[in-house]
Amino acid sequence: VEWEWFPKLLETIETVRQPVVAGIKGAAPAGAFELTLPCDIRILGSEASYGVLEVKLGTFPHGGGTQRLARLVGLSKAKEIVLTGEFVAPEEALECGLVHEVCEPGAVDERAKAFADDLTENAPLGMERAKRLLNGAFDVPLEQGLALEESLGRELDDTRDYREGIEARLEGREPTFEGH
Repeated sequence: VEWEWFPKLLETIETVRQPVVAGIKGAAPAGAFELTLPCDIRILGSEASYGVLEVKLGTFPHGGGTQRLARLVGLSKAKEIVLTGEFVAPEEALECGLVHEVCEPGAVDERAKAFADDLTENAPLGMERAKRLLNGAFDVPLEQGLALEESLGRELDDTRDYREGIEARLEGREPTFEGH
């Protein structure tokens, strides 16, 4: 099977402007596990089989599993997950920050949709810039990241959404963001 499309799919998930929420219900080993790593939010079913097992198959996770996983959970935990080739228990996945929530298997879709719906209430320009900077947070020195953060933040000072957010807060109402 040719897999040239897989890295591009993962990059698209990671770089799309909107936050991406993954609902993981059942078995998500190997490539399916790696498919969830660039997602911004991961909701895991309490009975899911979730992890990388490639070292037990004569290879290693090479769809982002060594790089994205280490950035999510830290190097030591990523080594444990990758080198043992064992599934990660749902409670452990939650504890180490690999997933954001664990719920009953039948509630995964509902919880993932609810999380996504909640995100749609936030300012799209702010979320897009925050996502971009968070994804690149470990790629640049702190000073450079802080300067970029300030610069991109100032770009939003004159937007309709920023004015709406401030006005709504002062008026005690929910803001209506339009993405400009």
